[in-house]
Amino acid sequence: METVMIKKVEKYIEQYHMIEKGDRIVLGVSGGADSISLFFVMLELSEKYNIDIVVVHVNHGIRGEEAKQDEEYVQRLCKERGVEFECVRVNVKELAKQQKLSEEEMGRKVRYEAFAKIAKIYNCNKLAVAHNQNDVSETVLLNLFRGSGLKGLVGIEPVRGNIIRPLLCVERSEIEKYLLERNIEYHNDATNFETNYTRNKIRLKVLPYVESEVNERASEHIAKSAGILSQASSFIDMEACKLYKRCVKEQDGVFEIRLESFETGHIILQREVVRKVLFAIAKKQKDIEMSHVDSVLELIKRGAGKRVDLPYHMEAIHYYNKVVLRKKTLVKKEKLEKEAVIPGSIRIPGTNMELSFELITVEEENRRELEKLYAVKKNDYTKWFDYDKIRNTVLARYRKTGDYFECNSNGNRKKLKDFFIDQKVPAEKRERILLLADGNHIIWAIGFRISEYYKVSSGTRRILKVKVDGGNEHEG
Repeated sequence: METVMIKKVEKYIEQYHMIEKGDRIVLGVSGGADSISLFFVMLELSEKYNIDIVVVHVNHGIRGEEAKQDEEYVQRLCKERGVEFECVRVNVKELAKQQKLSEEEMGRKVRYEAFAKIAKIYNCNKLAVAHNQNDVSETVLLNLFRGSGLKGLVGIEPVRGNIIRPLLCVERSEIEKYLLERNIEYHNDATNFETNYTRNKIRLKVLPYVESEVNERASEHIAKSAGILSQASSFIDMEACKLYKRCVKEQDGVFEIRLESFETGHIILQREVVRKVLFAIAKKQKDIEMSHVDSVLELIKRGAGKRVDLPYHMEAIHYYNKVVLRKKTLVKKEKLEKEAVIPGSIRIPGTNMELSFELITVEEENRRELEKLYAVKKNDYTKWFDYDKIRNTVLARYRKTGDYFECNSNGNRKKLKDFFIDQKVPAEKRERILLLADGNHIIWAIGFRISEYYKVSSGTRRILKVKVDGGNEHEG
């Protein structure tokens, strides 16, 4: 028996190419009206599309006996209709405390992790979730009230990656009517009627008031506007990506926005570029609002030398021709790569340090005493090395990816990064520790230690003596 809602959903699926013949689809089914209607709609369409479905129910461990009844009901529905069923039980409340997230956020996180896990086990290529048109309007209002930009006003996308939302075209009232007409039971989650959740406040108080006092079709109109904004957002995003490529440069987690190119873009594109940079640094979007984007744009107007603090320990600094955005713990490295002058000396730019180099040829009769002689020499800022073991030009520089040294006489290597972590050297200080390097092999981390490989031994024929003046700047 095909209903008006089924036809509507089928047309929506075709419009967004949600399902292809032969798909294997995970359905998230909680037991509520939305997910139960999704279950029956997908059952009706499964023959037409020749699809297989696997139902996943996530028990959040919050509602006790009610949650158990939901689980048993969904399991029974699946068993009666020969549908694969999997239940994942998680203590959301405990996990939320551990990870310092709200129960809402944690619940969403564990649901999608469970869906992905079961999809892999059953070799499913898509995930269907039961968001409806009312969810779109709630999301739009929630994001609007929080100060979201255009992306947030798009609401919920019909298709995102392998996630499909076939019911996004129907209102909650249509879903309830569909279930009533077919005499299909569903369970109400009591937490959906508690106003201590922000989204519930919008669902239970804000939207009903607007629909009764302003326009009874407000929710529908908001959802349709979100669809139009989604198209506009896609176009803007495409243009913003072009501007981003022209003006943004990233190295080691530090982002530079070159103002000469950036300021050629429209203000809307500038906002999107800044937003993309902030998302890339924070690696998340939550709590990054329009006000933060605008504070970066305002920083540009205020002139060079100004800075602004941002969420997730980020900061933006305005230099003469660029704005630098980074985590506060990251300090941009000075570009330094000075060749040693042997014999001779070099000065280190930006410091009061000077390194002097002396080459000592060892006479045959003195070689036996070398190891003993240099083993007792304890001086943090004068070191002696086996010069003939050095393969490349000796460079004075700051650290790079791949740097290492030999940490013992057995030739075992240790990454320089791991050494600094073991020594509890703060991240920002690691970037300023001067190194003597032979390629990626660190001869000496000044103020810390030398590589065992370059130590003077009884076989050494030539010794490189290195002395650092002003070296107390780099004490560990």
